[in-house]
Amino acid sequence: MQLLHAVLWSSLFWLSVAAGSLQSVFKRAPVPYRVQTPPLDTDWTYKVGRDPWPEHPRPQLRRDVWQNLNGIWTYQEARSAADIDKLPGGLLEREVLVPSSFEFQRNGKEVGHLHFEAVDYDATVFVNGVKVGNHVGGYFRFSLDVTAQVKFDEDNELLVFVERSRDHIQQLDVAAGMDGIVTLTAHRHVVARRRGNADTELQFEVDNPELWEPSSPTLYNMTIKMGEDEVQSYTGFRTISKGLVNGIQRPLLNGDFVFLFGTLDQGYWPDGLYTPPSREAMIYDLKMLKSLGFNMVRKVEPDLLIKHQKEFQRQLEVLISEHKSYPSIVTWVIYNEGWGQRRNAPYPEGQLTDVVRSIDPTRLIDSVTGWFDHGFGTFPITTITRIPRHAILFHCIFPV
Repeated sequence: MQLLHAVLWSSLFWLSVAAGSLQSVFKRAPVPYRVQTPPLDTDWTYKVGRDPWPEHPRPQLRRDVWQNLNGIWTYQEARSAADIDKLPGGLLEREVLVPSSFEFQRNGKEVGHLHFEAVDYDATVFVNGVKVGNHVGGYFRFSLDVTAQVKFDEDNELLVFVERSRDHIQQLDVAAGMDGIVTLTAHRHVVARRRGNADTELQFEVDNPELWEPSSPTLYNMTIKMGEDEVQSYTGFRTISKGLVNGIQRPLLNGDFVFLFGTLDQGYWPDGLYTPPSREAMIYDLKMLKSLGFNMVRKVEPDLLIKHQKEFQRQLEVLISEHKSYPSIVTWVIYNEGWGQRRNAPYPEGQLTDVVRSIDPTRLIDSVTGWFDHGFGTFPITTITRIPRHAILFHCIFPV
């Protein structure tokens, strides 16, 4: 959710949590919301309306019982960051459409979790007047356990205080231990089953798995159980490496050289800024790219151009951890061209490359896409820009 003000309150009006259902109760604010038309509309502009992204937002962590809270919220601008200690009462001043950044889930034991897809930038969350958590970082998911604050079979008030100041660093470490059962299924047949403890690695052996590749992106469904709680996920079998092909270092998918031909996707949408209007829109983009002959897309998730190196590294670690389960990702790119880099030693990309490799040793790492590349990644990228009547070559050369 991209915000236009530095500090503001956002409210879901009321969230009704009943034994058999979940619903959001709509109450009009003094200044009502009306559907806007962006300068550049798309096929999905008018389909979104007041109901953005109705699908489950997390296909790799999906429960059957959940409530989508996307839709119209009220908001008002706060005078300063100090207003966080003065919770507003009643309806807020204006209405705003919140796209794909929030959901509520319950399991059979009436355990409530709030799931935010993203809040830009510093979010503090209150349920029924009680602070339940804080999160820093405008592009990442975060979840809060609100079981103790939610009143089941009653109305509940939800407030979010949002601040866009980026002048501080906050670290949040969460650890938990539990026993669980993991089941891996494909085509409705169980192909592997394993029981183990949390924070330990569970290894599965699947006989003759169908490999994932762009022309046949086979995925295997997964079911993870802990007590009465159950979530759905998926994975794909494939390897990413590099190797010599006719004497030249090449990226390899499942041991074979695949020529990567693709585009840069900056992640902007006319209907939702950083949020796609719907899953249908994302599928359309990918199908269009494939129909044009591309087999790769370079994603910008997210843009981390902030001045604090420690915060840069923290958010980079969150980025890798959040997306490393997707088999379609083959390379991590730390720096885009020359943006935000030091030109003199010591070069931070060396340490950052080691951090990325420690989190995910299964993929290639492009530490810097051209310009000031000092050879820390798995391979370099050479960028050539041609202009009529002129030829400008940007390059980096080093042994790999």
